[in-house]
Amino acid sequence: LGEHGEPNHGYGLYDATLRVPWVLAGPGVPAGREVAALAGAADVAPTLLALTGLPPLGFAQGRDLSSFDEAADDSEHGVYGETLATYYDHGWSPLYTRRTHAQRFVRAPRPELYTSVSDPAETDNRLAGEEASTWDQAVRNHETALDAVLAETGSAQTREIDPATQSALHALGYAVPARAALPGEMVSEIDPKDGLAALGWYLAASQSFGAGRAEEALGFAERAQPAMPRSPDLASLLARIHLSRHRADLALPHAERASELLPGKALHHALLGDSLMGTGRLRDAVVAYGRALERDEGMAPAHTGAMWRSLLDGTPDAALHHGARALELEPDDEDIALRVAQVYEHLGERQRAAQVLRGYLSRTARPSPRAYMDLAIQQAALGLDPARELARAGSAADDPQRRLRLGRAYAQAGRVEAARGVLRELVRDVPGLEAARHELEGLGRLDASGAQGTLGRGEGAWIPGVDSNHDS
Repeated sequence: LGEHGEPNHGYGLYDATLRVPWVLAGPGVPAGREVAALAGAADVAPTLLALTGLPPLGFAQGRDLSSFDEAADDSEHGVYGETLATYYDHGWSPLYTRRTHAQRFVRAPRPELYTSVSDPAETDNRLAGEEASTWDQAVRNHETALDAVLAETGSAQTREIDPATQSALHALGYAVPARAALPGEMVSEIDPKDGLAALGWYLAASQSFGAGRAEEALGFAERAQPAMPRSPDLASLLARIHLSRHRADLALPHAERASELLPGKALHHALLGDSLMGTGRLRDAVVAYGRALERDEGMAPAHTGAMWRSLLDGTPDAALHHGARALELEPDDEDIALRVAQVYEHLGERQRAAQVLRGYLSRTARPSPRAYMDLAIQQAALGLDPARELARAGSAADDPQRRLRLGRAYAQAGRVEAARGVLRELVRDVPGLEAARHELEGLGRLDASGAQGTLGRGEGAWIPGVDSNHDS
């Protein structure tokens, strides 16, 4: 870490991160022998199959090195390497490398050539000095070999990934696009060498955000922005930071940017859905969630968005299916539990909403003020005493939208005085929240007429955002 200015792996192609020893032991393996042959990952399978006596793979591109000496003098043999993370993550140029015994060549906007024997740390780029032209033939040889590899890669067929495999990869932390760009299609003139300093700020922002320090993360991310103008990962991170700060309006342009820069990544469309939902644009949000599901059926937030799409389409059974799927995928995710419960609330399925929240609270060891407050709302609507849950709601009990929902819940259960008390305090504390004032006036009309109606249900008045503090 830190060599060549790289604070992690994946953004450079040097021995510091690519070179590892290959150690074998077992029948047919000579003891104590060190072989100088240059091996690549593609050589592992052919060699192991030969040692075990199994038939070779017909499509293998690697070499059988089980003789342990015959390839040691093949000085012209080259091992291919690449990193496309530079392109997919941050919009920089992809990097390709060819390593022989004597040299490492890196194809980049500013190419690099190192003489590996005399310069094992690969710090002296022979193409950056006055004698660069003396290496022209070596560069042509490496370029020709790389072109041959990339031509073969470019002719490969992209393949569909079945939902089960996609879910398994997602569980491991990999986001698999429906169709990734092939190496030959990637175009960017930004040399990753020029972005490594900014990468440090991006990583600091990511680490701070993961530790729950959103304001600190925002400062680091904004420092990285000037050098990373085409980074979908940075745009995505900024969207998530702003959403965590209840500023869906600030998250929206970053989420739009991320989905434009890397449209094949489901996460970016799910973030766009979150941002649109948080700004009250429900129909646009469900379109974005639909795009996320098209790219990754295992994206739990997209299933919560599909619940709203089902409601708009008049198919509540489909909404229940998507809710169950979201909880199956992310049973311990607080945001998922809250969203699913909120849709059930909108459906009038208060018992089901309360069940989701109780289930989440029984599984988590972390304090969860929002979940307790939302459970208090369901308890109130069901005619049960929410005092225990309200006592644990902490700061979430001060959230204007949740207080408004609590008032509506009391009214729905026929507890008009409790509803009036909540709404009066809310109008006093948040005078600009017109929905609360309308609800309170409605309670007054109800008193005057003595009629029973739908007061407190709030049909069409509440569109849940990502915990955004504005009146939708």
